[in-house]
Amino acid sequence: MVNKHDVKKRMRQLAAEYIHEPQQEAYKLDDTEMMLHIGPQNPIQPGPFLIDLKLSGETVRDSKLYMGYGHKGIEKILESMTYIQGLPVTDRICYLASLSNNEAYVSSVERLLDIEPPERSQYIRVIMQELSRIQSHLLGTGEYATDLGFVTMFLFMIREREYVLGLIEDITGARITHCFPRFGGVREDLPEGWREKAIDVLSMVNEKCEMYKELFASDRTYRMRTVGVGVLTKEDVMKAGLTGPALRASGIDY
Repeated sequence: MVNKHDVKKRMRQLAAEYIHEPQQEAYKLDDTEMMLHIGPQNPIQPGPFLIDLKLSGETVRDSKLYMGYGHKGIEKILESMTYIQGLPVTDRICYLASLSNNEAYVSSVERLLDIEPPERSQYIRVIMQELSRIQSHLLGTGEYATDLGFVTMFLFMIREREYVLGLIEDITGARITHCFPRFGGVREDLPEGWREKAIDVLSMVNEKCEMYKELFASDRTYRMRTVGVGVLTKEDVMKAGLTGPALRASGIDY
């Protein structure tokens, strides 16, 4: 077990190292540059971490990231639990996308124990993962737009997200921290009439996404703050091991 006194002691050591680090020497600031500290709790941050930015005007010249604040020690916590006891813990890794963490944990245990879930439960899991991904992307993209000053887009996306959360709640009974997958299956089957409701909701969301694309493409402020800013080349993304949207945005068909 982790000794909380050891953790507190180490946190004090890290804080002391950070406070006494000579910034002028570490970053070699000239007369046109400044340091901007963001975190560990800032309205634009998705979690508690600290980042120092070296700025020249509005251009980021260098950065230093301190990730210690966001580490939950999940792996260590699970060492003292049974497989079943560990399942609710995975809900808390990211409560806004808990189904994804549930699935990663459950499927890993199934592989270790050589368990093959029934085909129907596998399909239900995939459906739930996709719904979780959609609602998470709607929230994340909406918050991203808000940070850029495009608040209207957030209001649109959070509205559509509610319909997707409704589909998830119909099955799991919760909007967040679902604890839905089980070793060898799922907790509940799809309720009667759910399929038709899901088709209607997802058709509506798909239409709205086309509207989102037009709004993003036509908004002058959004384009001014994003086009040509922070560009990653194909070489950059391959070197950093990025995947998903970041990889596709750099021109790699993935």
